[in-house]
Amino acid sequence: MGQTMAMANGTGDRPPECTACGMRHGEPGVPTACVPRGAATPHMPTVSASHPDVTPTTEAGAGPHYLGTHAAGAPPGMTKGSATGKQNTCLIHTLMQLVHPGGAWEDEERRCVLIRSALEADFPMLRSTRAETNPFLTFALHWQPVLTALGVNHEDYQVVCYTPHGPEWHGDGRKILNLWNESLGHFEPLRGSAAASATSATSATDTSNGGRV
Repeated sequence: MGQTMAMANGTGDRPPECTACGMRHGEPGVPTACVPRGAATPHMPTVSASHPDVTPTTEAGAGPHYLGTHAAGAPPGMTKGSATGKQNTCLIHTLMQLVHPGGAWEDEERRCVLIRSALEADFPMLRSTRAETNPFLTFALHWQPVLTALGVNHEDYQVVCYTPHGPEWHGDGRKILNLWNESLGHFEPLRGSAAASATSATSATDTSNGGRV
């Protein structure tokens, strides 16, 4: 094995992750010997070679599933980042990171709060503090004013929001921004192959998810 298995010491410590394959040898249901990534065992199903964590150069504990950056339903090769949840500004922060990458997190959070406050003049429902009245920014309704507040022309962009149930896209600009929304409640930026996402967005035919506007 790539790493000696830690013996139970009575404190409930788990065996360490193997440095060769990433498994915790010694735990119930886990093979005692290393298993190549993607191989089938009595404990693990066969993993497709296209699985994003199965690559010759992926180190143990470094794949998108392991790191929590995998976005089910998004084009292969795309990974999700993170966005603040402060004062319901995740959509603003997500779009901000995509059009103005590289900012400091705390500075971005402060700017998000200021942008949201400015939007409340045009969208009074955002002033509510009651969840029943939906004081949240929504993708279809607010992506354009958010981009405008960020100092860019929304007509230049197509924004694609991927979910486990399929994509929703708006706009027909040449620049593509990719977002992720897993639970219809929190947006996060997606990064990766723009070509793959453009193909997915422009070839989709199901308009039940919102379609183009």
